Amino acid sequence: MKRVPIVTLLTVLMLVAAFVAYAVTFRVRFSEVAVRVRLGKADESSVIRDPGIYLFTPLIESVKVYDRRVRVLEAPEVEMKTRDGKNLIVGMYALWQIENPLQYYVRSAEDEKARTQLRDRLNQERATVLGRHDLSELFSLDAEQVAANHARLEQEILAAAAPGILNDYGIKLVSVGIPRFSFPETVNTKVTETMVQEREAIAGAFRKEGEAKAEAIKARANAAKATILEFAKNKAKQIENEGVEASQRIIAQIKPADREFFIWLRWMDALKASLREKSTIFFENDSELIQRFMSPMLDKASAAANVPAPAKTAIDGGN
Repeated sequence: MKRVPIVTLLTVLMLVAAFVAYAVTFRVRFSEVAVRVRLGKADESSVIRDPGIYLFTPLIESVKVYDRRVRVLEAPEVEMKTRDGKNLIVGMYALWQIENPLQYYVRSAEDEKARTQLRDRLNQERATVLGRHDLSELFSLDAEQVAANHARLEQEILAAAAPGILNDYGIKLVSVGIPRFSFPETVNTKVTETMVQEREAIAGAFRKEGEAKAEAIKARANAAKATILEFAKNKAKQIENEGVEASQRIIAQIKPADREFFIWLRWMDALKASLREKSTIFFENDSELIQRFMSPMLDKASAAANVPAPAKTAIDGGN
């Protein structure tokens, strides 16, 4: 009889040992939790939370290993009614993890069943909480207020659903989020009309405020204008009076017979100063300066002495 090589025998024994070890052991990772079930029953002592390799008895015991990390559950968008009777399509997601592995096993056993149960419970709470709010709380032109109402709605759903879900299924509800709200097609037109009316009302308020500010600005400008004009008139009158007083003092120093001729000479000086630069100056016909130039005092003196006066000529000044 042919002998089996020792190497082959050792290999077979190692394979058998590995198979037996695999069949009677299980591994729990750091991110997992396990429930050891003996003859279909489990208690708190059956829960294994520490990572490692453990033994169990095949055919008598079975092991359920669950991921205890935070997971995401998406709830489908569902049409619901607000407190004021408006239809609204609301989607939702939740972050959850296994808090009580034993209760999780007893009520759900499998992850898929647990997700279905969790989704149903969240849908119920979502409809209940949304029914306590009006549509205007979720849609308006005040973005900060809408965001605050949105966050409060999520917290209300979390507070309403978390205790029951933990007690019934051993699941800790970490947070709840509503990514968006939308409207059924039949509601879109009404919502658009409502938003247009709100914007028109706000625009009207801004227009009225702008008109009021414009009137206030005009009133202040008119008051400032009146004040400036009054000040300018008073200042001009003051300067005029000072000029008249100064001229009277100067005239008082001239002999009475020479005063009119002195005044005429001063008009000539004024005209000469006006025509000093190369320029064109327009005077009105009744300008006193032109009248003084066109009708000099020599006319009266010549008439008194029976001397013919020089012919009147038009003057166009300039260098």
